[in-house]
Amino acid sequence: MSIENKDNSDLHPVILSASRSTDIPAFYSNWLLERIRDGFCDWINPFNRKKHRVCFDKTRLIVFWTKNPKPLFQKLKKLQPIEFQIVPLESEIRI
Repeated sequence: MSIENKDNSDLHPVILSASRSTDIPAFYSNWLLERIRDGFCDWINPFNRKKHRVCFDKTRLIVFWTKNPKPLFQKLKKLQPIEFQIVPLESEIRI
């Protein structure tokens, strides 16, 4: 996917919270690896429809929100030195 970025709204997050509305680890882990390899992904803010390019050059931590991290586990080694935190949904936490 390619988006024209006319207003130079590149984002360079150090911490990236990903997949709150789309379960990237469960369904799009290959897509994620390709985007990280490319060094960026294009994103449209769902609230104001503003187009952004998210660059990973400064990203050191990606937080995933998922019910099924297993598809991503095998691929995490390819993404070092980026650190990952996987956060289970509250309904899935067992004490």
